[in-house]
Amino acid sequence: MLAVAAGCSTGTAAGDTPARAAGESATGQAPVTVTVTETAPPAAPTTVTTAAPTTVPTTAPPAGQAVGGSTPGPAWVVTAQAVGTATGAPDTLTVQLGVQTRAKSASAALADNSTRAAAVIAVLKSSGVKPADLRTAQLSINPVRNRAGAVAAYDVQNVVVATLHDIARAGALIDAAQRAAGNAIRVDWIGFSIADDSAVRAAARADAVRRARAQAEQMAAAAGLALGPVQSITENPRTDGYNPAYGYASGAASAGAAAPIEPGSQDLSVTVEVVFALG
Repeated sequence: MLAVAAGCSTGTAAGDTPARAAGESATGQAPVTVTVTETAPPAAPTTVTTAAPTTVPTTAPPAGQAVGGSTPGPAWVVTAQAVGTATGAPDTLTVQLGVQTRAKSASAALADNSTRAAAVIAVLKSSGVKPADLRTAQLSINPVRNRAGAVAAYDVQNVVVATLHDIARAGALIDAAQRAAGNAIRVDWIGFSIADDSAVRAAARADAVRRARAQAEQMAAAAGLALGPVQSITENPRTDGYNPAYGYASGAASAGAAAPIEPGSQDLSVTVEVVFALG
């Protein structure tokens, strides 16, 4: 800040010639004195802010509660994966029947095979197998060569897959198919399943969730924490949950008594992943 002070004198009347006072300027005016004073501006007030102490929790917060502030943080969780199993009684049998013939010419082998395969299909249908439960799985014609490499004969194979919903009659039905095709019949494969597995699958699913909870409780206890509510449950994509009973048979079926068929029991498994909160 600058302060300025100025002084001046009045002049004499016109025509007067007074003597100049000491220090008087040639213009007849008194000298002007200027005083400059520098003043420092007031200092701005200084504010000192002290940060609040930070508290770090030594135990897990409740699920969803923030840690050390009001901003929500990730919940503490534990994930467990388990496999549940349930057992049911099969009520469906799938059988793969093959008719195999051989002749010197391909046409003769095919004609013979077609007659026998048609007879097998007719027996299956007359025994109550619906057309929707019958399908041709394979039809092949292959040359048979001798040691010199020349074609000596032709093999024809026609494979039919049938789904039978009355397991108790399955043995008699397979025996009837054998009589229709004679020694050309082959039982290549049989398998059991449950047509409606919803009840068995529900039991396996419940078992899997129980096992997952038991695992999560063990892990939480080992960490010194309490197990909270379920956050999510995920069932793994379904694959072949069964441990199916199946079998293979080679050679021609016997012309004696009907083949005994025992379905046994069927195990079904479900895998789940469960996420629990920790408290």
